Amino acid sequence: MITVSNSTAELCPAKLPGFIDSESVVIMQHGYAQPQNTDAFVSEETIKGDAASNSNEKRKGQKKKQNTESLKQEVEEKKRKRREKEPFIVCRLLVKYPKTFFSISVAGHLILTIITGTLIIAGYDLFPTEFEKVPMEIWNAPWRVRDFAWRYRDQNERHYDRKVHNTKHAFWYRSTAYGRGNIELIYDGKGGNVFTEENLRMIQSIEDEVMKLPNFENYCQQDELFHCVKPTSVLRLFDGTFSWLDPAFTDQTLSNISHVMYTAKTDKRTKGQFLYFLGKTHEITPTHSSSSITRSIIPMGYPLEGYTSQEEMENAIQDYLVSTVKPKLLSLQAETKAFDLVFWCHLMFLNDVVHQAIADMLLSIGSMIFIFSVMLYHTRSLWISSWGTISMFSCFCVTNLIYRIVLDFRYFGYFHILTIFIILGIGVDDMFVFYDVWRTTGYQQYPSLAHRLSDAYSKSALSMLYTSFTTAVAFFAGAVSPLLAIKSFGLFSGILVTVNYISVIVFFPTVVIMYHLKFDDFRWPCFNTKCCLSLIYKRSTGSEKNRMEISVTNDDDYGFIRRISNGSSNSKNVCTYNNERIQGNMYTVRDFKTPTVTLELGNNYFNRGANNPCFEPSTLLENIEPLPLCTMLSLPDNNTLSSKEQVSQDSSVQQRTTEKKQIFVRFFTNYYFYLITHRIVRWIMLVVLIVLVACLSYSASKMENDNEQVQIYGSNHNYGKAVWHEEHSFVASEADNVAVVYIVWGLLERDISDCHFSETRCMGKEAYDPNFNPNTPQAQAGLLMFCDRLKAVSLQEIEDLKIKRDYTTGELEIVCFINDLQDYLTKHAPMGTNWSLPWDYKRTVEFMRFNSLFYDTSDLNENFNNLLQVPISYWLNDGYTFKNKQAFMTFDSLIGEELSVYSRPLKMDPAVQYGNRIRYLAIQVNLTLSAFGTGYEEGLPVMNKWEHFISSEMARMPEGMNRGFQLTISTWHLLIVQEYLARNAVSGILLGLAIAFPILTIATQNIIVGFVATLSICCATICVIGIIPLAGWKMGILTSLNMNLVVGLAVDHVVHLAEGYHLSAHKDRLSRVRDMLEEMAVSVFFGAFTSLGAAVFMFFAKIQFFMQFGVFMFCTIGFSLLFAICFFTTIMGVIGPQNNFGNLRVLFKKCCNRFRQSTVGR
Repeated sequence: MITVSNSTAELCPAKLPGFIDSESVVIMQHGYAQPQNTDAFVSEETIKGDAASNSNEKRKGQKKKQNTESLKQEVEEKKRKRREKEPFIVCRLLVKYPKTFFSISVAGHLILTIITGTLIIAGYDLFPTEFEKVPMEIWNAPWRVRDFAWRYRDQNERHYDRKVHNTKHAFWYRSTAYGRGNIELIYDGKGGNVFTEENLRMIQSIEDEVMKLPNFENYCQQDELFHCVKPTSVLRLFDGTFSWLDPAFTDQTLSNISHVMYTAKTDKRTKGQFLYFLGKTHEITPTHSSSSITRSIIPMGYPLEGYTSQEEMENAIQDYLVSTVKPKLLSLQAETKAFDLVFWCHLMFLNDVVHQAIADMLLSIGSMIFIFSVMLYHTRSLWISSWGTISMFSCFCVTNLIYRIVLDFRYFGYFHILTIFIILGIGVDDMFVFYDVWRTTGYQQYPSLAHRLSDAYSKSALSMLYTSFTTAVAFFAGAVSPLLAIKSFGLFSGILVTVNYISVIVFFPTVVIMYHLKFDDFRWPCFNTKCCLSLIYKRSTGSEKNRMEISVTNDDDYGFIRRISNGSSNSKNVCTYNNERIQGNMYTVRDFKTPTVTLELGNNYFNRGANNPCFEPSTLLENIEPLPLCTMLSLPDNNTLSSKEQVSQDSSVQQRTTEKKQIFVRFFTNYYFYLITHRIVRWIMLVVLIVLVACLSYSASKMENDNEQVQIYGSNHNYGKAVWHEEHSFVASEADNVAVVYIVWGLLERDISDCHFSETRCMGKEAYDPNFNPNTPQAQAGLLMFCDRLKAVSLQEIEDLKIKRDYTTGELEIVCFINDLQDYLTKHAPMGTNWSLPWDYKRTVEFMRFNSLFYDTSDLNENFNNLLQVPISYWLNDGYTFKNKQAFMTFDSLIGEELSVYSRPLKMDPAVQYGNRIRYLAIQVNLTLSAFGTGYEEGLPVMNKWEHFISSEMARMPEGMNRGFQLTISTWHLLIVQEYLARNAVSGILLGLAIAFPILTIATQNIIVGFVATLSICCATICVIGIIPLAGWKMGILTSLNMNLVVGLAVDHVVHLAEGYHLSAHKDRLSRVRDMLEEMAVSVFFGAFTSLGAAVFMFFAKIQFFMQFGVFMFCTIGFSLLFAICFFTTIMGVIGPQNNFGNLRVLFKKCCNRFRQSTVGR
C-alpha cells in the first residue's frame, strides 16, 4: 500500500510521473516494511491508481463541502424567510402605537384590581372564606343526604322537644357539656409511666390551674348544685367520686395506685370508663400499674345565660378559651417537664387555624420577592420585573372576580390559597419564555421591529399556549368533580392559568416594547458592579448626541470589530459588509486601553428591531456581526482607524463581563450539549435516570390509602399531636368514636334542591315519609320482629356487619327501643291487665283511663291514631315520676315527635304534651369500625352488606314501615369519598397523559418528538408519585388532588424544549438539539428555578395543605426539569427524528397522495 500525504500532494502537484518524495511515501509489501529507497521507481499503474484515488477523495470532499454549504444556505434561507414573513397586524399596531397599547393594557389590569379593593372595602363578600372544614360532599350518592336527614331531623317548627326533668331544678344554665368547647388534655410520658404518684399529682395540679382561671366558673359545666363539674380524669378514681361503687375508690393520698386501678379495670361497672384513660402500652396488675399516656377532659357548659342564639354563645365561649385558657395551657405546656402536655379544643383549633392560614398565605410575599429578584437578575430590567410581578397579582384579582361574581361561587378555602403559589411559578415561566425568545431574536436581522416582534410572538405564544392549555385542562378536569373543594379549586386554577396566558401575550409584550423603545437612556447599577464599569453609555446634545461607547473583546469569538444588526437610516454610510450598509448617527466603539472607533448607526436604529444594549446587555455583542478588519470600515476622516492595532488586544474586563452575562446560554449550547451527546456520558445519564424511575416506581406501588381525617396540622404541632394520639395512642373503650349505624323510619333523604351549588353551610330542608305510620298493630309487631331478628343474627353476620359487643356484658350493642318499651310495660302493668305490645285504640284508651291522673280522655274518639306515642311518653318519663332517666337519656334522640291536633297537656304537668305524632323512629347499632379511621377497602364491603341486609328486611315489613333505610354519621360518606379520590387520582393522571400526547404531537408536528416528550412526562409523574410514600404520606384528598395536577405541571418544561427542536431550521438531530438548547434551555431552567424557589417558601407553612403542596410542587417541577433537560434532550440526541421523519405534514401528504392514486386506479 502506498500512502501519499495530502500536504505534499497539495504543495507539489506537478511532480514528474514515476518519482516520489522519500518523506512522503512508505511502501509496505507482504506485511513487512521495506527499506526506503529514494532512488526507487514505482510503476506507472500504481501512480495512476493513487492519483485517481486522491482525485476521488478530493471530489468527495468538495461534494461534501458543497452539500454542507448548500444545507447552510438552506438553513439561512429558512431563517431569512421566517424573519421577513409578513408581521401580525397586532405587532404592527403595537410597534406603531406602543404607548396606547401599554396604557390600555395597564388600565385594564389596574381597573380590575381597583374594583377588587373597592368591593372589599364596601363590605362585599368577595372572598367567602371557609377554613373550618373542607367541603367534600358527594350529593349524588345517598349517604350524605341520609346523614343530613338524620343529623338535622328536628329542624321542624312543629317539633316537640322533650324536657329534661329534675326533682330539684326544672332547668339550669350550663347543665350540658358543650363538646366543641371541651378541653382535652393529653399527658404523654414519652415511653415512661404516667401513673406514678409524682405524675398524677402533676396532672391534678394542671387541672386545678385551668379550673382556677378568672371567670372560669362562668363558662364551665355546672352540676345540680351549680358547681363546676370535675374533669373526666383518672383522678376521679381516687377522690371518692366512685366510692359508692367500691370503698377502694377513695385514695386521696395516692398511696395505693395499683390496687385502685386494678379494681377499676376488673369491676364491670367501671371497666368501660377506665379503659378510656389507658394507652395501648399499659400494664394493670394488683401490684403494678403503668401506662405511657393518659388523658382528661375539662367540660365547658351549655347553654350560657344571657344569649339567645347558639352562634352568639359559641363565640362567647371561643373568646374566653382563646383569650384566657389557651395562654395558660401554653404556659403549662412549657413548664411541664415530666411528660409532654398536649391539648385539644375544637373552638381553639378553629380560631388558630384561621389565623394560621392567613400567616401561611403571607409566605406568598416571600415567594413573590424571590421571583421578582430572579426576574430582575435575568432580565436586568426593573421595568419588566415590576410590571411582570404586578400583572401576576392582578391576574389573581381578575380570576377571583370571574369566579366569585360571574360564576357565583361562594366558597374560598385552603386550596384557593395554593393558587397564589401556582400562578407565581407558571406566570413567571411564561414571561421568561417570551422574553428569552424576544432577546434571542436580537441576534438576527429583521426588516423592522414589527417583524422581530412578530417572530418572537410566533415562537413563544404558541409554545405558551400548549403549556397553558395542558395545565388549564388538568385543572379544569377537577371542575367536574362532585367534591366542592376540588371542583372550585380546579375551576379557579384553570381560569387563573387562562387569564395569565392572556395577560402574557397581550400585556407583557407592551411592557417589553415600551422598555425597548422608550427607556434606552435609563441606567441603574447591575448586580455585579463590574458590568457597569465595562459598559459606559453617553447621551448628550450637540456634537456628542447619540454617542455610545462600547468596548470590544479580542478572543477567538470576538476578534473583530462587529456590525450591529438592523441598523438602517438615510444617514451617511460608514461600514459596508457583503453589500449591507450601516448608516446613521455616530457611535463610538472603544476599549479602555486603546483609541476609539466611531461607527454611524441610525436615528431609528432601535426602532428597527436592534437590541438596546443598556437594557439587554447579555445580547450586546451577540447582536454585532463579525467584520474582518481588512474589509470593514469606511469612516469619516476624523474618526478613521488606520490599523488593527487600534483595537484592544487585551480587554479582560469586558471579556469576563460578556461571559458572565452569557454563562447559561454558553453552558447549555456548548458544555451541556457536549455532555449529552458524548458517546459514553449520554448512556450513563440514561441508565441513571432509568434506575431512578425503577426505584421510585417500586415506591409508588407501596402507596396506601389514607383512612384518617384530613390533617390540618403536622405531627409536630400541638393539634397534630392531639389528633394523632386520639387515633393511635389509646386502647379501645366505651368512649371510642366508633361507627354507628342508624336504622331509621319516617325520614326521607334530605332535600338540597334549594341549596346553592357552592354553599358550604346549607343543609337543605327536612323531608318526612308521608306513609310512615308506626301506630298500627301490624307496624308494632313488625318492629318487635325486626329487633328480635337483629339481636339474633348469626356469628357470621356479626362478623360481616361488624357489630360491636359490650365490654362489660359481652352483649351486642344494639339499642332497640321497642324491646325496652315492651319490657317496661310488662313489668309495670297492674295485675290482671295486659299492657304488652302491640297496642290498638281500645288498649290505648283503657291505659289512659287507668292513669286518669295524667290523661284526659273526654274528647277522644276512634280518629285518634297516635296510639304508640302514649306508652312511649309514659315509659321515657318513668311513669311521669321522672326518677329513672336512663331510658330518657338513651332513647330520647331516637324517637322524634311533633305536635298534632291530638296533642294535649299532661294534667299534672302542662309542660308535658301527650298525643303527639311520632315523626321518626330509629334503632342504633354500634360497630367495631372506627368512625373516621376505616379505609374504604375494609369499610365499603361492610356498608354494602348493611344496605343489603336492611333492604331485604324492609321488604318484609308491613305497610307504613317498609321505607326505612340505614345510615351513619359521616362514616359511609367518607368511605365513598376515599374511593372516589383513589379512582380520581389514577383517572386524572391517565386523562392528563391522554391530553398531553396529542397536544405535544400537534405542537411539534412530529409523532416521535411527541411520544418522547410524553415519555418524559410519564417518568416525571412516576417519580413524583414514588416520593409520596417515601415522605410518609398516603392517598388522601391532597395527594389525589396533587396527582391530578402532576401531568399538567410537568408538561410545561418539556413542551418548550420539544417546540425548540421542532422550530429548528436544521435537519440533522444534533443541530436541532443544539438549537433547542440555545433557544429554550435558559427559559426552561429559569422558569423551573423560580417555581422551585416559590415552592420552597411553602415548606415553612404550618398547615399541612400548604406544606405538602409545596413539597409536591417542588418535586413535580424538579423531576419535570430533570427529565426534560436530561432525559428528553439526551434521547433527542440519540434517536431524534431527522429531516422529515415522523413529520405529520409529510405523513398526511403521503396518505393523501396514496388515496388519490388509489382513487385514480379505480
